[in-house]
Amino acid sequence: MNEKNINHSEDIILVDDILKADEAFIASANRDLIPVTSINGKKIGKGNIGSIYNKLMSLVFRRNSYQK
Repeated sequence: MNEKNINHSEDIILVDDILKADEAFIASANRDLIPVTSINGKKIGKGNIGSIYNKLMSLVFRRNSYQK
């Protein structure tokens, strides 16, 4: 995704790391992206779906529309 100016990394993380994040989501082959706004009742960031998730989903929708 770096060609779309989205910094990312892959690593082993702990729940505390996720709770310190601005936003979080799960990537899945069959569901694309799933936003995660809280863990164990604690908000991640502001507790809303974030701007990076929205940007990635617009890229997914665009990609899927080209494949049809």
